[in-house]
Amino acid sequence: MQIAGERNLPMPRATAPVRESMRDENSMQATDEVDKKIRTLRKQIEVLTAKNGDPSKIRDLTGRLAREERRLLEVSAKVVSSEDKSEAENFVDPAQKKSLNGLSPSDAAQIVEDAYLRTLSRMPAANETKIALDAIARAESPMHGISDVLWALINSKEFILNH
Repeated sequence: MQIAGERNLPMPRATAPVRESMRDENSMQATDEVDKKIRTLRKQIEVLTAKNGDPSKIRDLTGRLAREERRLLEVSAKVVSSEDKSEAENFVDPAQKKSLNGLSPSDAAQIVEDAYLRTLSRMPAANETKIALDAIARAESPMHGISDVLWALINSKEFILNH
């Protein structure tokens, strides 16, 4: 949203019924809750292992962790399936479907640099810039493309290992 505001880019228009968006929000909250439980269980296992804790308690926690991880996969699959391409078409203004509509190539390159600096704390290599610009150009709208690039950076091994 910050990028859209700075560059006067149109945001995708939400036209889904309130009930549908609430379901997605509840699914995201459920995903966050399960993720929090998983982090807590991992921390408990780590502490018990470091203190040479009771092996039966560690096994119990490990079993609970496995169940929560399966639950997270199930909840995540529901969220992903609700965001299929056909539904996504309802959220985008048809005027926004032109690639780089309202976004100059130099602005797009600057946004890619900003995304790399904000997520990986470095400038993108030439091939990384080209890949990111191609992703923005292929997207339904500039904001969808920028969002895809940011998600790719956040899910990269470099981001996960360094942050």
